[in-house]
Amino acid sequence: AGNYKKVYTNVAAGTYALKVVKDGSSWIPDGMGNDIPVTALEGATVTVIYDPSNTETPVTAVAEGGSAPVVPVEHDYYVVGEGSIFGDTTWGNAAIAANKMEKQD
Repeated sequence: AGNYKKVYTNVAAGTYALKVVKDGSSWIPDGMGNDIPVTALEGATVTVIYDPSNTETPVTAVAEGGSAPVVPVEHDYYVVGEGSIFGDTTWGNAAIAANKMEKQD
């Protein structure tokens, strides 16, 4: 009989639920009738294996590789300068709340 395998490459980060379908109409879940969950990192390879001889866990899914999504780092920006308009007369005090810049979309 043998096993069946499907490999998905460069998968988007996320959690997925799957089952195998025999001939397009007969659903093959895990051994308890549930969907098979798999969580992948960005760019991962997900391998799904169906073993018809395994009645307890006929379908397995494994995610390998990939990386955590890159989260942009938010920064605070301040105006600095000399003179009372900036709330300080020196350049050294850069993080004055009154001079914090607002992000524009």
